[in-house]
Amino acid sequence: MTIELLLQISMATLTALGTLLLGMGEREMTLPLIAIVVSASSVYLTDVSGWLRLNPRVANIAGSTAIVIFVWDFLQRFGSETQLLAVANLLIYLQFVLLYQRKTNSTYWLLALLSLLQVAVATALNFELLFGLLLLVYLLCGLTALGLFFLHREMRECRQIAPAPIASIAAPADNARWPLALRGPAIRTAWEPAFAGNAIGWRFLRQISGLAATTLVIALGFFFVVPRVHQNNWRMPTGQPQNVVGASNEVRLGELGPIMENPEVVMRIELYRGASNQPYTLKQAPLFRGPILSQYTRGAWRQAGDSTHSALAPGMGAVSAQLVRQVIHLRPLNVSSVYCVAPLAGVVDPSGNRLQFNALTQQLTRSEPHRDQTLEVYTPGFADGRQTSLLPSSRLLEPSVRRELTEIPADGLDEMATLAEALTAGIDPQDAMGRARALTNHLHDSGLYSYSLSPPKRDPSKDPIDDFLFVHQVGHCEYFASALALMLRSVDIPSRMVIGFNGGEYLFGFYQVRQLHAHAWVEAYLRPDQLPDKLRGQRAWRFGAWVTLDPTPGTGGAISRIGAASGVPSFRQFIDYARYLWSSYIMGMDSDRQLRTIYEPLALWIIQTTRDLFDPAWWRAALNRWLLAIGIDNPRAGPWFLFGALVLLGLALALRAWRWPLRMFGKLWSALARRGLLGSRGEQTVVEFYRRLEQTLAPWGLVRPVSSTQEEFAAVAAERLAQWGLPPDAALAPVRVTDAFYVVRFGRQQLDKQRAQAVEQALDALAAIHPHTARPSRR
Repeated sequence: MTIELLLQISMATLTALGTLLLGMGEREMTLPLIAIVVSASSVYLTDVSGWLRLNPRVANIAGSTAIVIFVWDFLQRFGSETQLLAVANLLIYLQFVLLYQRKTNSTYWLLALLSLLQVAVATALNFELLFGLLLLVYLLCGLTALGLFFLHREMRECRQIAPAPIASIAAPADNARWPLALRGPAIRTAWEPAFAGNAIGWRFLRQISGLAATTLVIALGFFFVVPRVHQNNWRMPTGQPQNVVGASNEVRLGELGPIMENPEVVMRIELYRGASNQPYTLKQAPLFRGPILSQYTRGAWRQAGDSTHSALAPGMGAVSAQLVRQVIHLRPLNVSSVYCVAPLAGVVDPSGNRLQFNALTQQLTRSEPHRDQTLEVYTPGFADGRQTSLLPSSRLLEPSVRRELTEIPADGLDEMATLAEALTAGIDPQDAMGRARALTNHLHDSGLYSYSLSPPKRDPSKDPIDDFLFVHQVGHCEYFASALALMLRSVDIPSRMVIGFNGGEYLFGFYQVRQLHAHAWVEAYLRPDQLPDKLRGQRAWRFGAWVTLDPTPGTGGAISRIGAASGVPSFRQFIDYARYLWSSYIMGMDSDRQLRTIYEPLALWIIQTTRDLFDPAWWRAALNRWLLAIGIDNPRAGPWFLFGALVLLGLALALRAWRWPLRMFGKLWSALARRGLLGSRGEQTVVEFYRRLEQTLAPWGLVRPVSSTQEEFAAVAAERLAQWGLPPDAALAPVRVTDAFYVVRFGRQQLDKQRAQAVEQALDALAAIHPHTARPSRR
């Protein structure tokens, strides 16, 4: 397979890949599929067989048609955000025209340029990890195509300017002593087909891979280091939002079961201590609160319609060390609630969207739930690595709100109310906490109720909660939470049901929350006089509190840490972590994150390192650690201490006079290189027999100037020797030796036995004639 054919295949692949990346951004795969067919067919029909090649007139007509289509499409999209897609489609049409033309250097350049423009447009439309991975593939394909294009162009130019062989010099027909002397000279250039076959191999692939790696490292360095002067504006709609429970005002029992079998990622949450980047470690899975449900009617919960307590979310001033910072990366959802740990001390929204906060329910909502969004929410809701079970109330319950939170259906739940009264009969009516715990323990610990994502079919004549408590005592968290909330109301304790998520996968420093982590629990209200003694009288608790109650069996356990001693991360978890890095540190790299994750840690490291380098105590501690590592407990014992001191002194002197060792090393390297001791075996051979040629020609007054190549010098030397009357075997010696030199030196080939013998014969023939015997005329 020739280099030109490889170039044509790589250019077709580059075109198809660029169109695929663009199609991913447009969410339309028709043109990418057409591009694959066009690219593959053009290689065979146009480049290999030549059956279909558009002449310039037809190509111009096709290009003009593409421009007309572009103008019409652009006008149709005028005024919308999709105008960019019309430009992108024009690039695809022009590439189709070029692929079916005879390829020239200009054609290759245009194909590469149009493909690069396609990818530039695609970067404004794609935000997923798959796009980033395909960009790496595009980088390799692009560098391969450009490398092949360079080889193809240079080979073509070298063929055009290759010097004609020197005319053979007449010689006697009978030359039995030197049978190879009559063979004509064969001066080759480094890019002639004899060498081109070796240009594409592992060495070429290694060079392309190294170039791609270097390009990637430099690009990432620029990406992370170059300062950003604005907030991140990459957030755009990213497909259909996910369906989660709580999207509508009504949630029916049973809806949570199918969702809890869905592994889709909903959000990722990182926890840090205050404003620092020190992770906050938990000992128990946290509960991330979402929609608050307070109205129940025969198997359905509804959110309260009161919005009088909603206002703009509070900003963040000075950050206390006792606060925990939640960095929340939300995916597009069909619910406006922000899932987080309450209570809220402040919110930072880099995107600038208007967030609403309901002080009564401590619920945070966003105005654009259909977009990716990153928020920072500060909370005092953790203590000693555990989430607190009490949530301070923002105000006393108004009579209307209290009635709503203690209301139960008038019929169908009489047996439930009787059970609740019996379970709390021996507890003081003023001990709301004790009564709530008793009802929770009955559902959680009695063993009468079983947890299942596939509960049995309920009796339609009964209320679903009554059926759950007394008939089919199997259900998932919605049934447990609903039963507890209604039982609390039946004993005059205000309560509400919360829909959210129970923990998640703790994956490499963040919680990855999936649909299957969906959960429901209960919050019960305690008046100020019903609070524990240690909280009464404190200003933060003057309006009472909400206590978190989770009656579902098997919840509230320790966190499962992915990648720790619990097990090895799965392939899916690695992909999820890669998605997190992509969304957080590529797509989400704005000025705030850059300052917090790059500039501040780098500045602190530089300052600390500088201090350590000039701190004798640090050096002593480092030396002691090193000595302990090699098994020396007492640094001052033994004769080795004097040796160590001398070594340190030598290092100090070397650092002091670093220029002298480097200069000496450079001289040694140059000397070895001149002697050929640093080259490969083949290169040493080149130096040996070609040096012999120059030494043999020197007495004739033929010395190669620094500005001349070996080939040019050989041609001049052969001409001079022929003019001085030397026999053909001696006159052609410089040409034959130089020919072999180019084969080994630039072609990276070893001489076969016959050719090596010919080189030796040519050198011997030249050396056998003394310059004074030939008496050359000086010019």
